[in-house]
Amino acid sequence: MQVRGGPSTLHVTEMRDSTLLVGPTATSVFLEGCSGCLVAVSCQQMRIHSTSDTSVYLHTTARAVIEDCNTMRFAPYTWTYPGIEQDYLSTGLDRAVNNWRQVGDFNWLATDVPSPHWSLLEEGERRSLGEGGS
Repeated sequence: MQVRGGPSTLHVTEMRDSTLLVGPTATSVFLEGCSGCLVAVSCQQMRIHSTSDTSVYLHTTARAVIEDCNTMRFAPYTWTYPGIEQDYLSTGLDRAVNNWRQVGDFNWLATDVPSPHWSLLEEGERRSLGEGGS
């Protein structure tokens, strides 16, 4: 599924074994109860709850937060489509500010040991999202 046009916010629940490609979103994106998915999203704020085995290709101007999640993988946002520049302008998102690798885990408060609930997706494992989402 593809979402274009610069929505103000997005709330996704109970998505299974799916691909969701989302253009710039003005404020927050919230995923809850998802599993086995690939999600590409550009937003101000990313919140993920009760989600597992999901790869997130992310551009966020704030720090992403996960809670009650497992086997989450993060990579930089790479999806593009005709008109995406206008969608960035209409949402006011700053493409130069990207905290995709800054993930806070509410279930892992240790600062000296990485969370076991998420990781960075290695470059060789990343999927090409291509123009239009192919």
